[in-house]
Amino acid sequence: MTTLTKKDKRTLLFAAKRLFKVNALLIPNSISDIPIKQYFQRELRLPGNRSVFLTESGYEHFRTVVDVIDRADFFEGMAESSDIWKAWRKVVETWISNGLEPERADEVVQAIADLVAQEIDDHTFVVPLFGIELDGVDSFALGAMTILRMSVDMFDSAGVKHDHADVPRLLELNKHYLWLRGTTRGSPSVAQHKFSEQATLTVGMVAITAASMYEWGASAFRIGIVMTPEGAIGRSVWFSWPERDRGLTTHFASPRGQPFPVNTALGNGSDMARMVYRAFAILQASDRTQLEEAIARAVYWYSDAHRDPVLVMKLVKYWSCIEAFFSFEEEAITDGVSAGLASILVFGGFHFVPPSEYSALKKQIVDLYNLRSRAVHRGSHQHTTERDVAQFSQWVAWMIISMVGLVEQGYTTLKEVKAQTDRLDRVEERKGEK
Repeated sequence: MTTLTKKDKRTLLFAAKRLFKVNALLIPNSISDIPIKQYFQRELRLPGNRSVFLTESGYEHFRTVVDVIDRADFFEGMAESSDIWKAWRKVVETWISNGLEPERADEVVQAIADLVAQEIDDHTFVVPLFGIELDGVDSFALGAMTILRMSVDMFDSAGVKHDHADVPRLLELNKHYLWLRGTTRGSPSVAQHKFSEQATLTVGMVAITAASMYEWGASAFRIGIVMTPEGAIGRSVWFSWPERDRGLTTHFASPRGQPFPVNTALGNGSDMARMVYRAFAILQASDRTQLEEAIARAVYWYSDAHRDPVLVMKLVKYWSCIEAFFSFEEEAITDGVSAGLASILVFGGFHFVPPSEYSALKKQIVDLYNLRSRAVHRGSHQHTTERDVAQFSQWVAWMIISMVGLVEQGYTTLKEVKAQTDRLDRVEERKGEK
């Protein structure tokens, strides 16, 4: 945990002490005294079925305490504002009930921290996964996450208490899914957000791998997880449990494309497979170089793009992957995009495109950028073909994999990458002039 500055402590203590003054609390004598605005946020529940309410000034003082701790990132990303709010409410309710009030800022912070710490744990999530099939294996590791077939035995072997949930029936309702399992640390809401982000990056990397291997790129696939109603086929369920008590929680979510066989594509020991596993290590790392951070951003946009049902939005989002590496706002398109992307595809280590096609490739890239510009700047949306987007999705997938290859070679910054792509482009330009 971090520590608060002296200024933060003064601000927090001032607000906390004002919260226990008469003008900060409202004891309703009738229904008409109960505030309508922000009713649930302002209500404090006391023993004996009693309630008091924060006045407007009391509410502002209450929120100030939460904001100070949240802005200071006191829990170092393991808890969010809602967790602090919930804990502070419980502290205030207890102190009012016992006739207490704080004397020191550390007293307030410690009381909140004690409650929030009870919520921070390692949380394991198992969510439905679509667009992937397991060919001849029951599970497959993708970095720190695992694709698996689900059964009640999995919960039993993990020591998860599930008698309160009809797990066999829920699994039967979702038998058409494979599942993705992973563990993240934080409060329940923070851990869920972290898992969702890591899962999105993981399936995004699988989509990139698939696109790199098939003629129509990512257009033949739709790979994702089901944690929201929008991602579900019918009514779907996913599971989670904290490490501390291993009590199962069920979550319900009330999805088009061919399945991708991960075992043959990722487990053959090839250079491509090695790059894919290196990518998983990058995506699941907490400390990344500038180039690795750009790879993570590109994978995020790729994951979103290949699942978007709107063709022109796919194209725009694939361009966001390119923008993660090559900035072209202050320079000509040819120098900023064509040179960068074409050089990576032709000379990036995997030689996805033959050197003889360099000039033609640059022209195609410019044409695709013009399609993007028409969509972004003029609102056009019927000018993009399925073939355009399919081809571009594969180029982008190849580019991301090539960037992972550059990480393996020791590159750490975007400046280093740009220096090489500019140099290679100049060489090709001189060849064309002869």
